[in-house]
Amino acid sequence: MKILTTSTDSQTIRVIPRSYPDDLTIKVRDDSTNEIVTYTLESNEWNYTDETWQALNVDWSTIGGYFEEEGYLVIENEYALIENRFYDLELINESGEVIYKDKIFCTNQLPSDYSVNNDGIYYEEVDENWNAYNRGWTADDNQYVEEESYDNDYIII
Repeated sequence: MKILTTSTDSQTIRVIPRSYPDDLTIKVRDDSTNEIVTYTLESNEWNYTDETWQALNVDWSTIGGYFEEEGYLVIENEYALIENRFYDLELINESGEVIYKDKIFCTNQLPSDYSVNNDGIYYEEVDENWNAYNRGWTADDNQYVEEESYDNDYIII
């Protein structure tokens, strides 16, 4: 899964495709609305190998496109994504063959700020109210509801 932001600036995706294309088409499908946005990119391989162009000190990441680097296909493109949505990603070569598929999740949350439970604070202690391991929550958080049935019967349909 690739993680991108809502930024309209160029963002970089690194993938290992089935083949390395001469021309690249990117299809991004919003899982919520089923809308597909298609991007057609040109290879900017020459931007990184031609010494004359490198001497210009141009920031090639602002131009967009794709190139091969150490076995990866590096794609630099601007996307219009909505936060907290999932997208399907397809890379298609000049022959119309899908050379890579993946998922995209759009978030503005930084990986360093991410936490699963309780703002990154994780501790274990025996909670007298639950008589079990408490993983950072208290009974006051209303995250635990005790089952009050008398047996363990299940209904299977």
